[in-house]
Amino acid sequence: MGTALDGTPETLPLLDHYLRQLGKEPPGPLYELGMSAAGAYFGEVVRRRFGCRWIAPENEPFHWRIEFVGVFLHFNPAAAALEAITAREMGLGASFETTGADQEALRQLFESLPPVREQDFYTLSTRLEVLERVVSELTLLARARGDRDDWNADDYRAALGDEA
Repeated sequence: MGTALDGTPETLPLLDHYLRQLGKEPPGPLYELGMSAAGAYFGEVVRRRFGCRWIAPENEPFHWRIEFVGVFLHFNPAAAALEAITAREMGLGASFETTGADQEALRQLFESLPPVREQDFYTLSTRLEVLERVVSELTLLARARGDRDDWNADDYRAALGDEA
């Protein structure tokens, strides 16, 4: 498209445009390549913005995970990219996941947000905007409860039942 993606949130609409075009093509090898590349890029934008940690088994994008440090929150950026390509929920980990105690608060937050146009719902740029609200809400909830703000890889493994 003539513009370099530089790892900033402002470039996500350009990536969204590319993914919309990819979604018009029949499913095939380009989907996986596009999903992996866009997921890696989106994950890196999120990591830089929020100071997150990558869990990225080689050649397994459906097992990638971005883990937040200041709040317990994780998602799969490759799955988010696939949803941006297909413009539909795929159930592969793109949703923002947190502790059971905070799920209800997030549900209420999502219900309070203004509606989003259907064609924008799955875009990575919209997802980042929502993610900013989610992190802010979870941070406020954690502070109000006096919760910790230093979630490490061992905490995630224990909470998610991952093997070491």
